[in-house]
Amino acid sequence: MVLEAALGGALVAAGRRGDTLHLIYGVLPILVSFIAEQLRIASAQTILDSRGIESAAAVGELPASEQRAIVLAIVRREMGVMVLAALVIVVLLIRAAGTA
Repeated sequence: MVLEAALGGALVAAGRRGDTLHLIYGVLPILVSFIAEQLRIASAQTILDSRGIESAAAVGELPASEQRAIVLAIVRREMGVMVLAALVIVVLLIRAAGTA
């Protein structure tokens, strides 16, 4: 995506102005990825907060079975966020291909 954005930026800098819709479909996946990454980072803290755990270091003091449960919950939440972002990007890609 970054390479495609750089290519688009080079074309705009060279004076080739594309369709506004094309520009939107080029920028939106980058924004979706950025937002998803921020949500993914926050998801671990959300899980910890919901269980009343102050920090990741406090998880290390828990029994192994509880540590595993917390880690699995965090991984599931992070994967959910990233899968949803990937689906949005794929829909944007399909839509962009249809308008090309």
